Amino acid sequence: MDPNQLAKAMDAAGFGVDEITLIARGSLTEEKGYPAFKVSGGNQIFLLAQNEVLNQLKALGTGKEATITAKVEIKGERAPFTLILEKIESPAM
Repeated sequence: MDPNQLAKAMDAAGFGVDEITLIARGSLTEEKGYPAFKVSGGNQIFLLAQNEVLNQLKALGTGKEATITAKVEIKGERAPFTLILEKIESPAM
């Protein structure tokens, strides 16, 4: 998923987009020394912004499955983008 392409498509359709809410199932991992989220059933990996919800995900442990709700802010033409975690649901929670 490329949020910049989505933003361009929305703009072309006459809509504005500042942020996208993403709900995904996967697990905590690491990408180039940074915390990241690997989506189950695929190879998509998203970097994660540091916040209290990330600390909750870290408490579950690397590789433990969880469903996250995260915000992606669309600001300019930058990639890769970072997910800002808002909520975690896990069978263990």
